[in-house]
Amino acid sequence: MDAPVHLAKVCAELCAAHLAPRGLFCEFRSDPGLLPREACQTLALIVVELVTNAAKHAFEGRVSGRIRVALLRTEAGWICQVADNGCGLGAGPGGDGMRLVRGLARGLGADLRVHSDSAGVIVSLSLPDDPA
Repeated sequence: MDAPVHLAKVCAELCAAHLAPRGLFCEFRSDPGLLPREACQTLALIVVELVTNAAKHAFEGRVSGRIRVALLRTEAGWICQVADNGCGLGAGPGGDGMRLVRGLARGLGADLRVHSDSAGVIVSLSLPDDPA
């Protein structure tokens, strides 16, 4: 499945339905490439969850913000990043949304890393060349 085309559609729909009405902007960029259909669909679920969580929690008290989604090809496989310029995460492992993301990432055989500070959150998934 053409992963960039699929994720670009998902991001455009998220922007129109959830982000634009809140004054938020979503930017998507990707290297070209194909992923197995199930992996692409699972990755889209992860992106939806992360973008929706950012829209709900990262920009409280603000009238604007940015969420970036990137799918990049590497020698070892793929990196998918969802980053926001919001307030960062509080202490602790996160709520139900992050548990869902962790479970979906495990199912793909992806390594999940979360970086949070006062400048926002960056969630990176490193997927093997042939994800589950």
